[in-house]
Amino acid sequence: TRLYADVRIGSGVDTVDLSTVFDEIDRPIYFDGGHTNEFGAGIVAGAMYEHLAPQLRALATEED
Repeated sequence: TRLYADVRIGSGVDTVDLSTVFDEIDRPIYFDGGHTNEFGAGIVAGAMYEHLAPQLRALATEED
């Protein structure tokens, strides 16, 4: 929503917006009211990795 976007922008923190990551999923992703099951956790992990991969590659190639 617009409120969340405003908070993300105003926070000064590099956030990863996962608010739509489950939109196209049609099988169970939660094992209770707020915790993902293994399948849901894999979707979250994949989305986060997609965002973080360039930074991780840059860190891996830095020389001390």
